[in-house]
Amino acid sequence: MKNLFKYISLFILTLVMSGATAAAQDPFDRYNNKRITMECITDNDIIKAWVEGDDVTLMAGFPLGGVVDGKTVIRNSNKQQYIIRQASMEFFLDFDNKKVRIWGLEFQCF
Repeated sequence: MKNLFKYISLFILTLVMSGATAAAQDPFDRYNNKRITMECITDNDIIKAWVEGDDVTLMAGFPLGGVVDGKTVIRNSNKQQYIIRQASMEFFLDFDNKKVRIWGLEFQCF
């Protein structure tokens, strides 16, 4: 009986502690999106691009990108500008000014 009381007390204490931890967190954290996205409409397609942390993806018919490593994906210092290099192609993503440059063409995004 004493063991049962200990387990119930421990269970209740755990619930109270986890509730206090959840209450201490910023209530806006669940609404703040850590992913930056943009879409560009071309004559033939919709180009999508997003960055989440150091992971950058460009979807222009097929996915391109990867992790910022200074070789395949390069970031412009403190700006949200990236260059993705795949094979002999280079793609420029500018999340600050909402534009993408692909195959020598520049597209305005939203």
